[in-house]
Amino acid sequence: MNESPNQPDFEELEVLLLDSGDSDFPETSRERLNTLLRETAEARTFASELLFDDALLADSLSAEAAEAVFKDEDSNIDTTRQRKKSTSLRIAAAVVIGLIALSFAMNSSSSLSPTSVVATVQSTNRVSGLSDGQTFEIGERIELQQGRAVLRFNSGAKFAVEAPAFLTVTGPNEAELDAGRGTVRVPGMIKGFTLVTPTERVVDLGTAFGIEVTDNGTTSVAVFEGELELRGTDKPQRLFAGQSTQSVEPRSPAQSIPHLVDAFLNTWETSFGVETVTGDLRVARPGERLAPGLAVDSKTLLLFPEREGVSLPEGFALNATRTGLHERPFRKHVEHLSESLTVDSYLLQYNPGLDTSDSGNDRVFTAELRFDRPVVGLILAADQLEGSDAQLAMPGAQLKSIGRRGINIDDQVELSEDRRTLHIRMSIQNSVDQIRVLVDANA
Repeated sequence: MNESPNQPDFEELEVLLLDSGDSDFPETSRERLNTLLRETAEARTFASELLFDDALLADSLSAEAAEAVFKDEDSNIDTTRQRKKSTSLRIAAAVVIGLIALSFAMNSSSSLSPTSVVATVQSTNRVSGLSDGQTFEIGERIELQQGRAVLRFNSGAKFAVEAPAFLTVTGPNEAELDAGRGTVRVPGMIKGFTLVTPTERVVDLGTAFGIEVTDNGTTSVAVFEGELELRGTDKPQRLFAGQSTQSVEPRSPAQSIPHLVDAFLNTWETSFGVETVTGDLRVARPGERLAPGLAVDSKTLLLFPEREGVSLPEGFALNATRTGLHERPFRKHVEHLSESLTVDSYLLQYNPGLDTSDSGNDRVFTAELRFDRPVVGLILAADQLEGSDAQLAMPGAQLKSIGRRGINIDDQVELSEDRRTLHIRMSIQNSVDQIRVLVDANA
């Protein structure tokens, strides 16, 4: 009897499952195994029964019982081979069971299949067809025709993408990008975020990187921070901050190209939750972000995204929590958080360095800064800035050597009623001005 077009090849599936525990299991075979498991419920049922019956049952046996099962003196069974097979099955179980659980969630027709939300839209900017808070399950496709959006995966990885773009959510820590441009950031200790394109497989190792896929599948990657691995061939290629590559053909090694930065600046700032920046202000570029104490720019204010997901206790001291205008002199008493919060921190800074071209002539810088989540507090005074560095500043920021932190007597910062927009007016002299902005990380 002929198999139907959708009937899985159980013989191929069994071979792949048995081999998947080997340390040298090829990436192409793993991709084929994943494809077979995703295609049909029958394949997933077969795999789960095989792994549970042969691997998990074997694990439950005592060492003596297992020896008795494998040993047969009257036959020519290779005991070592049998043990290796069982071990491979147990390893395969550990590798594949999680995939089977996720694959079951894809089968919406099954009454046993739970809802599997693995990604959420954090924010949108001039986008139609997507909304803030919209969720996605495994296998759902996103088509972005205009604007920019930030997709937050359950793992914590963030993917800021701009139109036109076409991608599919394939897991809580992975996606497929058919075409488009974006910035991926994987904060904290998260690792392993995987982005698959027609010509490349990009795996995060603790990084921030830009990626662009053209209509013909050509993939350009630029590493901004940390490192990643390209696994589009049998020989993985490691990339570090400051390196860029381009992959033109599938299964062909990526070629080094001049480092790309400017092409990704829009999605770079969007990935940090910055919706708009206008006036005398720009977001720190990759490389500048990690060293605000060393970044010098006499022509504009700089915004440095600092630490993310920092837990602050109720009563944490800062200078302002209310909306409206804030300027010196500050209130005599310090304000405090009314509840514990998890925040993302941003340092707004003016640092002219040794530029004395306008010495003695004050200049007024004005800017508007809008976030995709509410601002919960401001730190405006030098002592409060220094006191919060340990928790909120980037490691190695070298801020203690900067004098006259905080704002001056003529500086003004106004927080809008919706708590998302800062209107900034700073009277600039040849000294450093700084403001720390705290944004609700979970809004």
